Amino acid sequence: NTVGGTGANQANIIAYNTQSGVVVVGDGSTGNRITGNSIFRNGILGIDLLDDKLPTPGVSGGTAGPNQLALRPTLTKAEVLNSIALISGTASPNSTIEIFVADPSPSGFGSGKVYCPSITADATGAFNFFGKMMCAPGSAQLTATSTLSDGSTSEFGNNLAVTALPAVYVPFMLR
Repeated sequence: NTVGGTGANQANIIAYNTQSGVVVVGDGSTGNRITGNSIFRNGILGIDLLDDKLPTPGVSGGTAGPNQLALRPTLTKAEVLNSIALISGTASPNSTIEIFVADPSPSGFGSGKVYCPSITADATGAFNFFGKMMCAPGSAQLTATSTLSDGSTSEFGNNLAVTALPAVYVPFMLR
């Protein structure tokens, strides 16, 4: 199953539900790709893999459970200057990481309101993005999901406050 997409007119707005926005249940329910959507202001979680209304710890590389209990990404750095961003973190090895401007929640695992870039984690699970971000997070928080090679998407990872990317000035001389 695919919920949403990153192409023109494929993303959904999933908002204002009294429970979680998207729920995936059943050990055999895998390969459910949840991508590019604007998920916010839901009563519990944006994506809930066990319908337990709690952030699922997840497993690196996946295991038995809904969407293989794909590991939520952990954002460790989010620095932005104007539209240039440096974002780092960890997730399941070789997974696709979708970064979002977060709709924060008290749990620290909010939803993704505005879709930003996607990148791929390396074989160790580390990921780094450095480049132009069209979603312009300003001073907002960021969050992310990871999607395994079979399409199984995780719950949203931690919310991380954006800090200012240090400006580096290089002196030059004219001759």
